[in-house]
Amino acid sequence: MLYQHASVITDSIDDDPFESHTDKIAENPEITDCASEIKIYKLRHVEEELRRAEEKYRNIFNYAVEGIFQTTPDGYFISANPALADIFGYNSPEEMMETINNIDTQLYVDPEYRAKFTSLLRENNTTQQFTTQCYRKDGSIIWVSISARAVRDEEGNMLYYEGFLQDVTGQKKAEEEKERLIQALQEALSQVKTLHGLLPICASCKKIKNDKGYWEQIEVYIREHSEADFSHGICPECAEKLYPEYYKKRFR
Repeated sequence: MLYQHASVITDSIDDDPFESHTDKIAENPEITDCASEIKIYKLRHVEEELRRAEEKYRNIFNYAVEGIFQTTPDGYFISANPALADIFGYNSPEEMMETINNIDTQLYVDPEYRAKFTSLLRENNTTQQFTTQCYRKDGSIIWVSISARAVRDEEGNMLYYEGFLQDVTGQKKAEEEKERLIQALQEALSQVKTLHGLLPICASCKKIKNDKGYWEQIEVYIREHSEADFSHGICPECAEKLYPEYYKKRFR
């Protein structure tokens, strides 16, 4: 982008109105001196524009919150900004570039994803939000999202890749936790049976009339329509009524 900007600036130098009157200018030394001064002024102006453009893009590179990189197809860093070094746990871009000499195996948890990433760039020249796992300097694993493009020469030969990288570990963990909770909820709901509506129950024997019109014991009905089960015992009132002798010995 900087080189494109410079090209636009330098193109203006070629549009020199004095070039079409070279012979006349050569005959008059005063005009020649004036033309030279204008030429020098224009060159200085171009140099200043280039300096400002370079400073502008250098500030973007150095102070961006996203990682910015340029890498060779065979896995070396050409450039890396401070944010990229920080994402991967390095003290500086220089330390990172000196340490990493094989991006495929030193950064990518699964080198196959590096192969997939470079394949996309070869085929499409660009890729957006390519998500993969990478190693940090301390060996911990993070999730990153990469958007990049392939840079080629005039003959179409691959020169390097450049792009942006974000640490999306927090976002990825939140998504995984959300999926886990949804799955757990679905599993819980699949095991739940509910009773609802009006249940016809006998006022005397307490049997319940089922959906087919048959009367059945309340524990049978509840067992078939819920996850509840029963353990049978006898309450003190029934024990006294049905087994008076046992009740007297047991409760008195």
